[in-house]
Amino acid sequence: MEKVSIELFGLTLLQPSTFISDVGIAFLGFGLFLSLKKLFPSSKIRVYYGFFFLFIGISTFIGGNAHLIEHYTEHYLFHASGWSVSAVAIYFMQRGSVYDYPEKIKKILNPIFLFQMVISVLIYLGYQLFGGIEVGHNFVGTPGFSAVKVSIGVGFIVFILPLHVYKIIKEKDHGSAIFLMGIVSSVAALIIQSKKWGINEYINHNVVAHIVLGVCYYLYYLGVRQKIVKYEGLIEEV
Repeated sequence: MEKVSIELFGLTLLQPSTFISDVGIAFLGFGLFLSLKKLFPSSKIRVYYGFFFLFIGISTFIGGNAHLIEHYTEHYLFHASGWSVSAVAIYFMQRGSVYDYPEKIKKILNPIFLFQMVISVLIYLGYQLFGGIEVGHNFVGTPGFSAVKVSIGVGFIVFILPLHVYKIIKEKDHGSAIFLMGIVSSVAALIIQSKKWGINEYINHNVVAHIVLGVCYYLYYLGVRQKIVKYEGLIEEV
């Protein structure tokens, strides 16, 4: 699929609809971060999940701008920077998911989470710097995004998903149940990205996936609120 471009103030801007959907997701992330901070200012679980929303917002904002000004760049480092910030976001989601587990479990998993984050960032940036990539501005798609999908798959399917499924089975945790619905939504978004399922050149697979991710992040937000009330006994401050 060819990239859509528009001319604005003498500038050639690529994939404007992807930029708009990215910025929409970014502001959703910022809003969910601020909402959790306002509702549960003393919560420790909120810190980890809140940072997930904050960094995912930063990541998508960078990604949207990377698409928009791609015509003027001779590399994909702007994209890779956004992916790297998303790796940090996933790290905080993993830390939040294991927070209500025993200390011995956290001592095992937290270094693994950190290792995955560091390796992901090194791969994203290293591939763009040393992978001999040819830059093309005509067709939708960014070289190296497959590594992002693998990292997200490992982060969620190998770690985050089992941590919440265990809580659902053993403790009937409603918050984790809502999280599970969000994870299913994120898998749907990943499939949409992989298969490039879009409606037309303007509402392409990126835009559709971002809409699904918006639902996914809101489900995570609802799940976090449930878990904070259950595990920390805090009441929402309105």
